[in-house]
Amino acid sequence: GMRLVDITGPLENGMWRYPDPYPEVRLEEIPVPEWIPYPTYSWVFTLGSQSGTYLETAAHMFRGAMSIDQVPLERLVLETAVIQLHEVGPNEAITAEDLEGAQVDMRPGDALLVATGWGSRWHAPDFVENCPYFTREAMEWVFRREVSLMGADMPRFDSWRTPQLFFAEFFQRDILLLAPLVNLRAITRPRVRLIALPLKVVGACGSPCRAIVIEE
Repeated sequence: GMRLVDITGPLENGMWRYPDPYPEVRLEEIPVPEWIPYPTYSWVFTLGSQSGTYLETAAHMFRGAMSIDQVPLERLVLETAVIQLHEVGPNEAITAEDLEGAQVDMRPGDALLVATGWGSRWHAPDFVENCPYFTREAMEWVFRREVSLMGADMPRFDSWRTPQLFFAEFFQRDILLLAPLVNLRAITRPRVRLIALPLKVVGACGSPCRAIVIEE
C-alpha cells in the first residue's frame, strides 16, 4: 500500500529563525469579531518567506527569476532520490564522497533529499548556527546529476564559517531549494515521490511549504 511521511517542521512561537533582519515567527489569536452572530476564532501569522520548512526559487538571488507563484505544478510533485547519510555533527562538512557512497539511483529531473539527522534538532538552540554544510565539491556532485529540486534537513546548505560560495550556481541552474526538513529518517526507500506545496504568494522568492513523501 501507500505510506505517507510528513517531512515539514512545525511553525510555532519561539521557534528558530535566521539572524536579523529575518523576522521571528509570531502566531497570535485575533479578537472574536462582534459582527458574526456566533463566536469564531482566528489567527494572525507573522512569517518570513524563509520561516520553518520553505521552498525557494532563484529569485532569492536573482531579480527577475521565476517567483514562487510561477513554479509549474510539475516541479512540485517529483520522483525523488533519498540519500541517508551517517549522523552528521555540528559544523561538519558533507563531502562528494559521502553522497557518492550512498549509491542511489538518480535520474535527470529528479528531486534529491539528503538526510543528515540534523532535522531532529529543530528545537535545539544551535539548530541554525551549528548546522552541517555541503562542500563545494559535494554541491558540484549534485549539479552533475541535474536535479530539479534539492532538499535537506538543515537550515543552511553552505558553511557559516568557511563559505563554499556555490549558491549563485545553484540558482543559475534553476534548482528549487527545500529546507529545512524533518523526519527524513522515517523514509525507508531510496526512491519516493515528493509533494512540496508552497503558498501561492505573488512575486515572492519563496514561501513556507508543506512537504510530504509518498512511499508506494
